[in-house]
Formats: sequence, C-alpha cells, structure tokens
Amino acid sequence: MKKYNIYVSYLAEKDLEEIVLYIQNKLYAPKVALEFLDGFELFIENLSVMPFKNPLVKDKRLALKGYRYYIFNNYLVFYTINEKELCVDIHRILYSRRNWMYML
Repeated sequence: MKKYNIYVSYLAEKDLEEIVLYIQNKLYAPKVALEFLDGFELFIENLSVMPFKNPLVKDKRLALKGYRYYIFNNYLVFYTINEKELCVDIHRILYSRRNWMYML
C-alpha cells in the first residue's frame, strides 16, 4: 500500500492554531481542544494511506484543480493530491458555515 507524505500549508497551520485557541479561550474547553488535535492527527494518519477516500468539492472550478474535502467536526479540511510525488497538500481548515469557496 502506498503511503503519501502530508504537507500542511502555512494557512492551514494558522487555521488549526486559531481553531484550537478559540476552543481553549472562547469556549473554555482545553480538553476539547486537545481532543480536536488528537482527532486531526488521526485524520492525517488515515489520509496518508487513503487520500482518495474523500470526495472532490462540488464547485467545478475547484474540483478541476483536484480539491477534495473532509468533514471534521464543524470544519472542512481542504486538500489536493499529487499522485506523481505521492504527497497530499492540506490547504485550509475552515468552519463549515463560512463562505469557504472564496477562501481557497
């Protein structure tokens, strides 16, 4: 079974950091923030062996670029796959109710 390298973009890292800080400081739930990070790590592990499991986005312009998404709690993780390089690029982690199409 092929294993893909996972690369998290600067913007996705910032998204993740903001989400965790929001959960810790605004929702006063540090345990939930840690559980969120643990769940994200598990997602990364699964993504490295099954990147094609998740669907392409419904937006045609982004789908043509190969954007896929994964629903993670209340967030959408957007990524693309580079089959030639055996890598997955995570571009953004956005709140699902935001107008995310214009943020990609």
